[in-house]
Amino acid sequence: MTSFNTRPLASTAVALALALSALTAQAASVSVDLAGWQARGDVPDAGNTSAFINLPVGAPVTGFSYFNLAFSTLGDSWLRELVLSVNDSSTPTQWLDWSPSSTDAPGSFSPAAGAWGDAVGIAGPFGSTGAFVASTGTVWLTSYLSFSVQPAGIDIRQGRLTIDYSLAVPEPTSYALSALALVALGAATRRRTSD
Repeated sequence: MTSFNTRPLASTAVALALALSALTAQAASVSVDLAGWQARGDVPDAGNTSAFINLPVGAPVTGFSYFNLAFSTLGDSWLRELVLSVNDSSTPTQWLDWSPSSTDAPGSFSPAAGAWGDAVGIAGPFGSTGAFVASTGTVWLTSYLSFSVQPAGIDIRQGRLTIDYSLAVPEPTSYALSALALVALGAATRRRTSD
């Protein structure tokens, strides 16, 4: 009867487990210039500015923030009607919506900074569902009006919006542990074939 030594395989499994546990979620972000963006109606309105942003497939979108944002109303629009929206392009039911201003009046919104879910501003009319996964690796960023009576519109004069996401990135020790695990696996295979 041939005996099989399982110790090398057990040590390989431990090394692989350690390597996988060294994977950590690293914060990442992508920034978009909003200068010149427009909101002219509800989400499907052709006058709304939008862009598709590429992220790693399966990256969890954790929120967004804006900096130096300034915009003005046109026609009968109010400041609180501007909504910034980050959406999973493949699943329109997953999004982050935020209105930077809560002012029920026309006029101009001074340069300001804030974030989705901040204490200032209001959640968009379609809700704010929390973090979501960019399942296809593409998110759809758009500006729209939560309510519009024609003539209506908002022009963004300046500002940057940063989309935050996380990504599992191996630490340097992961590479070392993975290499060690491969060496152990090779040694175990060599030992088994020589027996």
